[in-house]
Amino acid sequence: MAGPPASPPPWGPGGWPQGYGPVPQPRRSSGLALVSLICGIGNLVLCVAAPLLAPLGLVLGVLALRERSGPGHAAGRGMAVAGVILNSVGLLVAGLVLFYFATQVYTAQANESVRQAAGVDADFHFIEERLRTYYRANGDSLGPGGPGVAGLGSRFAKPANSAPRVAGALRVADLVGAGEIQHPLGDFRLTVTGPRSAVVRHEPSGRELRILNLDKRVSSIHFGP
Repeated sequence: MAGPPASPPPWGPGGWPQGYGPVPQPRRSSGLALVSLICGIGNLVLCVAAPLLAPLGLVLGVLALRERSGPGHAAGRGMAVAGVILNSVGLLVAGLVLFYFATQVYTAQANESVRQAAGVDADFHFIEERLRTYYRANGDSLGPGGPGVAGLGSRFAKPANSAPRVAGALRVADLVGAGEIQHPLGDFRLTVTGPRSAVVRHEPSGRELRILNLDKRVSSIHFGP
């Protein structure tokens, strides 16, 4: 004959029978940590994308680490730490690469500026010799009426007696022919400041050749006014 039914176990805290409890639920992974890790891996695979992916992944990784742990909160601290490390390395490498290329561009521009300045100075010296040739052929004067010396070939050549005379203010085109100097004739502006003095300016660069005395070969090159 069956005995009386067994009494139910006493109830424990939380409304569950003593010895029992809620079934633990697996914690979901943090989306921020996952995306941070993906960005970190992407830095290694797509190096050109590191300047964009590394900052994004680093921020997301830090945010994932700041998420509180515990029931109801996402797991993934390991992924977040890995994402922070990978993205920090990617950001450092991207910075070094960008610095390297910026340095190369700056160096190339500086070298080009030096080369351009050297070319302008060479043209200045050519024009100065032609000014001296004109000055001597015009009775030691840079005034109008002297023979044109453009197209003589050598900068030390003397003009022919039949050379056309300069009417009006002396110009660079009266001294130099096309192809005799490295830069276009239109880049230079000549201003006669006295019988034996003048200023030749290269407009694109702002460099100036200031001739104080053609007789004594006193001249200097300046940048700007």
